Amino acid sequence: DLVVDQYPPENTPPDMSMHFYLYKQAKAIAAEVENPIVFVSGGIDSQAVAKAFKNIPGTRFIFICPIFREENGTEHICKEELFYAKSFAKQNGIELEIVQEIYTQDSLRDFLEERNFWHTGTGAGTIFQLPVIERERNNGYPITADGHFIFTREGRKCSGIFKKPGLTLSEGIK
Repeated sequence: DLVVDQYPPENTPPDMSMHFYLYKQAKAIAAEVENPIVFVSGGIDSQAVAKAFKNIPGTRFIFICPIFREENGTEHICKEELFYAKSFAKQNGIELEIVQEIYTQDSLRDFLEERNFWHTGTGAGTIFQLPVIERERNNGYPITADGHFIFTREGRKCSGIFKKPGLTLSEGIK
């Protein structure tokens, strides 16, 4: 783990906003990596990361939309999560790329077995992000809210921890 910044610095006015510190953290991270790619879901944690990176030049924002296709061709998506992600992006002026991953009953079973889903503590959201993260690695540096952009707090001192490349993603996150 690499601690890239600590805040608030000594003698910081108490009225500085969380948005200010999120952006400060994102700038520190962006100085360490090339072409950040922020993976956004409908959740508040990834929205905080996206908001932090909103004004970092060259940042891409990706929403992964798993599609489950039945044998008869009927498709199912998580409409609520897509709605929240798109609404957040629109409200914050973020250009959101939507990447569709299509699964059938058989391909979904094979995919989950390949990722050892049944025997790890890795959540479904993270599991479905992995193939896209692995494909995008050559285009930039993947940033997720799940274990890659962590905030800790001791009193008034907050630390931001950003994991280095390859710690867990290549093995399916342990």
